[in-house]
Amino acid sequence: MLPITGFYLYYSPTGDKWVNRLSRFQYKDGVFDLASEQVILDVDSQREICCHTGGSIAFGPDKLLYLSTGDNSTPFNEKGVKYVSNGFAPLNDIPGHEQYDVRRASGNTNRSERENYPIKNK
Repeated sequence: MLPITGFYLYYSPTGDKWVNRLSRFQYKDGVFDLASEQVILDVDSQREICCHTGGSIAFGPDKLLYLSTGDNSTPFNEKGVKYVSNGFAPLNDIPGHEQYDVRRASGNTNRSERENYPIKNK
């Protein structure tokens, strides 16, 4: 077994920048060195309303690190609108209401962006 020299972390940093961040850190002499952070990718995240902003990371059989993201939409009913979703896929494309439009989610096959990011491990 190879010695562990580093680790990857996908997390939501505090501060004014609304992102979820994928970073690599060093592991030296039995200590995780948080000062060694190497930011690999920042994924924008709207944080005014909660939900589904998480994700996961895993190494694939091809030895690449894969990141999957949440859809950053809310399953809750939008206040002050005529129609409610009651936990089902909300659809609202009015500007400023993007949080209530699940069509921007990764499950929408009409989207052109990729929601999984393969990352080469150097």
